[in-house]
Amino acid sequence: MVVRSLARALLAAPFVHDGVDAVRHPEEHVATARPALDLVTKVAQRPPLTPTETVRVVRAHGALTVAAGLVLASGRAPRTSALALTLLTLPLAVARQPFTRHPEGAAQPGGRRRAPLQPFLQTLALVGATTLETADTQGRPSLAWRVRHAREQRRAGHED
Repeated sequence: MVVRSLARALLAAPFVHDGVDAVRHPEEHVATARPALDLVTKVAQRPPLTPTETVRVVRAHGALTVAAGLVLASGRAPRTSALALTLLTLPLAVARQPFTRHPEGAAQPGGRRRAPLQPFLQTLALVGATTLETADTQGRPSLAWRVRHAREQRRAGHED
């Protein structure tokens, strides 16, 4: 129990930190969000977001991330908050992936430049951790198992 509580708080910490930073300093997050938001508006056949609207989206995303992180850290609704964090973080993973962006890293041997993988891998690790937390039933049977078990018990009771 103590280990789970501590682990949840530790898992929530980077989400809360990043979310607070996005709310307080959205300009730094707009550069990452802009290409993804442009793609979404293009697919939705909507005009591109204005700079003010982009800042609002970044701040709203940050506020939702802080809220979900705090709920996860509190242990009140860990599976739901972990699912929310997973869904909030997946777009960041796509936006931060270095494979289709212009390289930003230092020159590699042979003159090749490569974008740093570290931020992308950290984001993927957080997605993996929140996905695991989403599935953690704390040793209790899952809702699906309980429904299946109840149906089996009902069938067994009717067959007698």
